[in-house]
Amino acid sequence: PGPPGRGPPGPPGGRGAPAKVERAPKEKVKPFNWKKMPPTKINGTFFASLDNSGELKDFKLDFDGLETKFAEKKKEEKTEEKKGPPKPVIVQIIDPKVAQNLNIWISKYKKLGNEAVIKSAMNIDAEVFDQGAVNALITFIPTDDDITQLKDFFAGEGDPSTLGSAEQFMWPYSNVPQLSERLKCFKYLVDFDPKKKDLEPDILRLFECSEFVKTDKKIEKILEIVLHTGNFLNAGNSRLGAAMGFHLETLAKLHDTKTTDNKQTVFDIIIEMIKDQKPELVAFTKAESELMDDGARISLQTVEAELNKLVKEFSTVSELAPNIKHHDDEDLFQERFTKFTDRAKKELDDLEANFKKANDNYSSVVTLFGEDPKAMGPEEFFAVWKLFVSKIMETSEKIDVEREKKEKERKREEQKLKKEQEALAKATKAAEPAAAAAPAGGDGGDDAKGGRGGARRGRGGREAGGRGGRGGDGNVQDLFAKVQGTSKKM
Repeated sequence: PGPPGRGPPGPPGGRGAPAKVERAPKEKVKPFNWKKMPPTKINGTFFASLDNSGELKDFKLDFDGLETKFAEKKKEEKTEEKKGPPKPVIVQIIDPKVAQNLNIWISKYKKLGNEAVIKSAMNIDAEVFDQGAVNALITFIPTDDDITQLKDFFAGEGDPSTLGSAEQFMWPYSNVPQLSERLKCFKYLVDFDPKKKDLEPDILRLFECSEFVKTDKKIEKILEIVLHTGNFLNAGNSRLGAAMGFHLETLAKLHDTKTTDNKQTVFDIIIEMIKDQKPELVAFTKAESELMDDGARISLQTVEAELNKLVKEFSTVSELAPNIKHHDDEDLFQERFTKFTDRAKKELDDLEANFKKANDNYSSVVTLFGEDPKAMGPEEFFAVWKLFVSKIMETSEKIDVEREKKEKERKREEQKLKKEQEALAKATKAAEPAAAAAPAGGDGGDDAKGGRGGARRGRGGREAGGRGGRGGDGNVQDLFAKVQGTSKKM
């Protein structure tokens, strides 16, 4: 609405006469900040059927009451203190939520000022705006209604200083020539490098993982051993025997078939045999295991779709950009975007070539193992190898731990036997002097009586010595028997 005593002006170039006002307030009243519909939008709406002659029929507005209720308060003059001029009423035109978001965004560039920010947007300056800022600039492109109402405001001799900060930015921003087209190209420019960097690692990993599985000699030999083991176990079985190959799902089934005592699986036995003869075949590195893990995370469908989208959008902006006209000497759009597209074209060509190479390599390795690359994606294919390699490493380490434990036990028993043998040798040596020192018997007397007594004493000495000697021999024999028993256990 316009100032008191004057009806609202019609928009320049608008269709249809503006609505007449039956009566204007005699005094200044508070404005009603509604969102005015442009005359060009009236056709086809409810308002098109209304009478715009200015007279409200069958109803009488209480103009005097309205004027009283909404009259602006008159400032009472106080002699005690002087107050400054009343604050001007801030005019808000654009949607309040959009205005709030725009004000928050503008505050980040307060040091630059509106003019510099708008010029940077016009010149697609990637040093000023990042991805998030450009996406925000796109959401702040004024609508047709916003532009119409701003035009109405200025056509009605509105005071620009009374506009809200969002409106003060929006008006010159809306005057950037071909703003929407420039920002569409700008968005592609700031999105290109991050998207390319997201695609490159997956494409490289796809090639590397495929190449590893296809060329690794360890995998090749292990699969050959699995084939021969399976054919041995299935010998004579018309359905399962005499196989010339097997599907990848077989690798997981190696854990299903257990030994007779249910303590081990076919997989465990195969790894044990390999460790006994060719331990280098199970010596997979952490880097190789992680490579399979990375491969299982690749979505070929997503990579291909994102690459195709990047190529398609490049074609769109390449056709759009030449139609953006040079505005003035400060307009750097064409110079900057042409420089970007020259670089992006070459990098896109390289990216497409690398993807084709990686995809072809993947298809060939999947086919090499009898699978269909169209039906089996990298997530499934490399997950098989991820599990297979990790299980080999896990089982190999488990075998090493068990063997190391047995070796320690063997050494402990060996040390124990050595100590017992040393104790036996020491005991045997100690028993020899004791046997040699035992008395041989008494000397006989001069007469018969003495002789008999001497003989008895001699027998007693021999008996005593014999008993003592048998006691010493018994201890040594017991120790010897113990050592023999320990030796037999080992």
